[in-house]
Amino acid sequence: MDPIDSITLLLGRLCTLEWSGDAGVLQSRLVQVGFEVAREAPHRTDLLLVDVPIARCALYRTGRLECTVKIAMDPQLLDEDKWNDMHERFVASWCAARDRLASSLGPPQFDGRPGDPGMPDDEDAVRLAHWPQQGRQVSVQYRHEDRELPMRLVLVVTPINQ
Repeated sequence: MDPIDSITLLLGRLCTLEWSGDAGVLQSRLVQVGFEVAREAPHRTDLLLVDVPIARCALYRTGRLECTVKIAMDPQLLDEDKWNDMHERFVASWCAARDRLASSLGPPQFDGRPGDPGMPDDEDAVRLAHWPQQGRQVSVQYRHEDRELPMRLVLVVTPINQ
């Protein structure tokens, strides 16, 4: 399944949920709409959505949900040209995801990169667009926190009061 189609399916499921209560309440709601618990850890619960097999989701105890829909492992093993090509493909995927979300949610409140006015201080993304919604904020992010860490395209939902 294409990552952009995955984001559309995930958004359809997530927008039906009330995004309030603690992480346990949110986890119960996610299970009711088709998510399955894959693993529980002290600080997060990993979830899968059977009909979106490429998505790997993590629900943190704060109520933040991160769903990775595209990942490139070990980018540090690429030479500079291949790394730049991979980066450009992730930027293109992020742009396509942003445009798909904008067609459903309207223009994003923020659309940019680190250093741009309005970039949230608490996000570590190469590119980010976000939309405040009822009780939650939806964002699509291209994340690559360091050269030896994976490049990821991520759909993030956080409680609005965070």
